[in-house]
Amino acid sequence: VDVSDIGPKDIAGMPRNDRILIMLTASRSLDTLHKAGLVHGDVKPENLLIKALEKGFAIKVIDFDNCFPAHKPPEPEQLVGDPAYYSPELMQYILGKAGGNQLDEKNDVFALGLVFWQYLAGERPMLPDGASYAAEAVQEGAMLTLPKAIKDRPLADLVISMLAMAPVERPSMGEVH
Repeated sequence: VDVSDIGPKDIAGMPRNDRILIMLTASRSLDTLHKAGLVHGDVKPENLLIKALEKGFAIKVIDFDNCFPAHKPPEPEQLVGDPAYYSPELMQYILGKAGGNQLDEKNDVFALGLVFWQYLAGERPMLPDGASYAAEAVQEGAMLTLPKAIKDRPLADLVISMLAMAPVERPSMGEVH
């Protein structure tokens, strides 16, 4: 796949309109998958290949190894995603503390929220002591807050809404788009 070498730190340093275009393109691609009733299951920066075009950007979503129909994931031991981008409900499923019927498109919304965090801040969220992953922190009641240097309140508010503990409180991918 022909792509540019554009990472989250690069995106964080781009003009706002470029960041928004990249975010819109990523959310649109995942919304298309969700409309087909599928969950990607492993949304992370490495699986969103970005190419700079003469006018804008193209994004290729890759690595569908964890893709599954909404509410019907494979057995936990068959999932091979990156725990740094797990949603709270996926973490609970992997740990055997919840059933898979709760896993739907909102799992990808949480993961993309973490990616968008990096697109705004240039780095992953700082987690409270004792938490290794954002899903753990959110489950324990931590409120992840973007650095004060992020002045773009509409985008910051969107990202925070995507990281809500309860899937029902997260926007759909279509709403994100």
